[in-house]
Amino acid sequence: MTYLRLAVLLAAATLLESCSPVAVAEAPNGDHTVTSYSRLFGLKETSVENREAALDACGVDRPIVFDEKIGSDPNGLYRRWTFGCAAP
Repeated sequence: MTYLRLAVLLAAATLLESCSPVAVAEAPNGDHTVTSYSRLFGLKETSVENREAALDACGVDRPIVFDEKIGSDPNGLYRRWTFGCAAP
């Protein structure tokens, strides 16, 4: 029983570690920036994470992506979107 609990805890820790950290910021001009870092699932998953963050910030069908940058920094590989929100 103890072995099973340990295995479950290790599996949960692995899943948490593989999540993409997401940072969202708003510029003074009203534009938004969202940056997702790639972990276990790769850069494709960062696009999904950025889309979800943009939808949270703007609402359904309202984000407009102005710029997309893929790069790396000390935190790892990232995908960064600069976007605005369409008027309702």
